[in-house]
Amino acid sequence: MRVRRRLLLVDLTRSRRFDSPFFVENLRWKIDLASLLYRLAQDMSRPVVAREDELFYKPTQLLALLIRSSGYDGCKYPSAMGPGSNIVLFNPEDAEPIKITYERVKRIAYFAEQLSPYENPYEEGPFDYLLHKDDDA
Repeated sequence: MRVRRRLLLVDLTRSRRFDSPFFVENLRWKIDLASLLYRLAQDMSRPVVAREDELFYKPTQLLALLIRSSGYDGCKYPSAMGPGSNIVLFNPEDAEPIKITYERVKRIAYFAEQLSPYENPYEEGPFDYLLHKDDDA
């Protein structure tokens, strides 16, 4: 795609890290916000499944509405298909396709390995372990 003008995007692919927690005001709020944005970015990158409940996508739809109403042209979020990222533009006229190609998928390979008894089978965000509600910030 080729953009037709300079765009203002919200980047949900970057981790919000802090140099030192001792020199950051409102640390708990910033970590909670970073954790929320991380979770929403992960939800945005989740593939759409036709039979899935529409309610699952409401938080990401609300996030997109908030971003749009704040004057942004779109947002960037992690790709579910690999290490890259995707960009959502709220106005389709802001970009034009350079070249469109169609591909036929002929083969898919899946690789799996058993988790050790010490590995957590549930995914955690990078900020889940930093602060808990009972901790003082």
